[in-house]
Amino acid sequence: MLEFAPNTYMLEYQDGAYICNEKIRVKAPLNLETLEEAVRQCQKLQTVILNDVPFGDQCFPIFARIPKLNLLILMRCRQITGHGLELLKDLPLKDLFLQRTALDDEGLAQAVQIKKLKTICIAGCHHVSFDGLMAVSWRDKLRIIDKDNHDEEGMAGLFTEKERKAYEDARAYKIMKNRILLDDPGLQAPVQALQEFFEDMNRWERMAELKGCGDQAAIDELFAKRVSWSPRPGWRPVDLSFKAGGTYTDRHLIAGERVTKSKFWLYAEQDIFYYRYLMRLIDGKWMIDNAQCCREGRWSFCGL
Repeated sequence: MLEFAPNTYMLEYQDGAYICNEKIRVKAPLNLETLEEAVRQCQKLQTVILNDVPFGDQCFPIFARIPKLNLLILMRCRQITGHGLELLKDLPLKDLFLQRTALDDEGLAQAVQIKKLKTICIAGCHHVSFDGLMAVSWRDKLRIIDKDNHDEEGMAGLFTEKERKAYEDARAYKIMKNRILLDDPGLQAPVQALQEFFEDMNRWERMAELKGCGDQAAIDELFAKRVSWSPRPGWRPVDLSFKAGGTYTDRHLIAGERVTKSKFWLYAEQDIFYYRYLMRLIDGKWMIDNAQCCREGRWSFCGL
């Protein structure tokens, strides 16, 4: 009878044996029966690393019985399609590595149902299509990695840069309801106000770069003129950080979104990053009322 250490929190399989907590070896074949016995005995399991397994999706009902599972690595498991990952949706699983498995679009769709999942690596999973990727763009707080450094196949990635951009666009703009073009007459004044702020901030930062420090009085005046919220600790103008050449040099406005007659979101992009600014008409002046950036499909305050 197999005996596993009951305090095992990490379970791996290498060279004909299960390894508990990187120390204790339990010689046994790798199959569903021995895996089930390991899970039954190891009630404190949190991490499972099983590569090149000889079985398929039948393993997921077993993993579903690991209440503390937070890391699962199943690399090069050619029979695993991911059908059954939905059984793990209520586990505290944060990181899932499925490189070079037979994961397909349905498997990916089930994976994103795991509520606590933050990262899934799918490098080399060629059954996942671009349509499958786009179908899960609704899922916030999730990083999908389609590349790794294990070989040329992994470094190439599953998707083109254009496809990755389309996926990030879908995540960033999915909440936009009343999109309007930048040349809409109603947007001209708020667009001009925001662009003038960008230009003023770039000038302030270039001067700070020359002097080696920022001018507190100058940035206080700039914010008082353009920004409606009170200064916040850790953000400019309380923090006098600056970027060489100016933060907003390559930040391009993309579109607007009408909130009310006196409120518009203006969306911008810079390289692979997404930003939006809430412009509000206050006493006849367009002021910046909020500034947010989009990370992993979720918008949050990012300051100016």
